[in-house]
Amino acid sequence: MKITRNSIVDKFSTFVFFPDENNNFFCWQTDLLLKRNIETSITEKQKQSCEKIARSFLSSILNKHDKIKQNHLSAYLQETCLWSARIIYERLCLTLKLLTLEECFSSGNLALIQPEKLLKNYQVKYRTKITTYAQTRLNTIIKDTIYRNRQWKLLSDWGLLTKIGIKRAESILTIQGGLKDNKLQEYLLAWQCYLDNYQTCGIRKHKVLSEPNSTHLQLMVQQYNLQIKQLNQTPITPDELKQKLKFCIEMARLATNPITVMYEENDHSLIEENSNNYIDDLAIEKESQEIKSIIINSFQNQDSVNQAILYFIFSLNLTQGEIITIINQTHPDFIKQQYQLSRKINSIKKSIIDEIIKIKNLPQNQTSAKEIKPLISLLDVCIQEYIEDEIFILIEKCYQNLNSEQQKYLKQEYFKEINNSSKEKNSFKGNNQNLVDNIREKLANKLNIFIPQISIINSSINIQIQKFYEKYFNQIK
Repeated sequence: MKITRNSIVDKFSTFVFFPDENNNFFCWQTDLLLKRNIETSITEKQKQSCEKIARSFLSSILNKHDKIKQNHLSAYLQETCLWSARIIYERLCLTLKLLTLEECFSSGNLALIQPEKLLKNYQVKYRTKITTYAQTRLNTIIKDTIYRNRQWKLLSDWGLLTKIGIKRAESILTIQGGLKDNKLQEYLLAWQCYLDNYQTCGIRKHKVLSEPNSTHLQLMVQQYNLQIKQLNQTPITPDELKQKLKFCIEMARLATNPITVMYEENDHSLIEENSNNYIDDLAIEKESQEIKSIIINSFQNQDSVNQAILYFIFSLNLTQGEIITIINQTHPDFIKQQYQLSRKINSIKKSIIDEIIKIKNLPQNQTSAKEIKPLISLLDVCIQEYIEDEIFILIEKCYQNLNSEQQKYLKQEYFKEINNSSKEKNSFKGNNQNLVDNIREKLANKLNIFIPQISIINSSINIQIQKFYEKYFNQIK
């Protein structure tokens, strides 16, 4: 996905435009008023980075409404919204067949109309990247908007099973459910019997589908036992079939409405757990770099499993279920349930905050939940930035290990003009496959954990590679 905007003027005055709603091709359109305005002020700000300019705009907007600066900030966050859209698109396109990159981008772009609202809890004084903070918010906003538009969250559990074909069901039970061999066949058969025997044609469009009654279950069991007998496996009762179907529902819900573990703007679980343990002495700007260093050092001192969890969250964008499944392949005694992973993540974050308290010699029992929320947000953004930087270092090493001809080829492919052809759009992704494999292997070695070669991981690594290319090949002079 070639995003390139090569100058500060472009970054603060251009907007994404999709000329054809039937594909994922996009281009940039320039707002002439914004272009003239940023050009006149560039001499005053030319020694500043884009992030510093963006922070100054945000500070001005928060203090006094300024439409021009608001639009400049919206323009600046267009790239961030594109990356978030790409992440969610790659995540959901196999489930939602008609989903487009444009729809994902549009869902996030609505939040950019009022960037000060999107960034209302961003802490300017800590000097973290606005783009990093915005991306974590946009990932959640885009995903939730797509689900809401598709009404997947509004489906009843039993209605959800009817919306998924048996081929997709097999993928869900394998990936989310971890089933294989005879167990996989048993649950697939139960799902098929449900689809064959639960008549839904009489259900009104907006009425949720209720649980099958005893008559429906009896029909399903008769079909199931007849077919399972042919496989020399044990017949089951209606209650046992119902339990199998409930497991299918749980896995289907995970696949279609995955529980993400990117931090939520209104997630107070960690705050409530620690609300009596921290103080607000952390807001002093001169200490922000020291505090960020403490966060990174504490993260680096975590054991490899804890680090892997946060890498999977902030770099590979995996769901809770996926993280549990992958880690259990290396560590069979790792937690099994998603609520346990949520507690584990909070425990990791709490240990890092405790490290700040210990090193800074801060008094305890003197603060409210409201006062420590910015610190928790700072923790997330610092770790997100650190992990992305580490991934970019790893990618650069892998890229530099390629021979000169391979490097030249990838660079040429990157700068090729992208047209509307889906074939050409996918070619660049294919050209990266060897690099993706190398990066996945090196990341696995770094974290001392097995990372499988599955589409969602390959896609996430590929997105990181393309973000790296954007910076590596298009340095702003």
